[in-house]
Amino acid sequence: MKGFLPTQNLTHPLSALIDRFGEIEVSEGKSKTAATLLALVGGSFGLHRFYLGNYVWGALYLALCWSGVPFFLSCAEAIVFLLMSDESFQERYAD
Repeated sequence: MKGFLPTQNLTHPLSALIDRFGEIEVSEGKSKTAATLLALVGGSFGLHRFYLGNYVWGALYLALCWSGVPFFLSCAEAIVFLLMSDESFQERYAD
């Protein structure tokens, strides 16, 4: 079966996408997007606070989750995270 195997160099299917858009950036800090989504989805239980390393605040949110107060606080914090610049977020919440 002549011509069955391709003669070109095989590469990963995403390599063209990576080459097209440049290098993939890997950050070492916390993700602002993840913190915002956790605040919106699981903010009543303090998931965003646990993710950001604020374990005391996370435990407090978890202890008060029955009252509904952490829900409103986490919605406000999600808005603050969205409005915060990436640099200031990393400066405040980086490990």
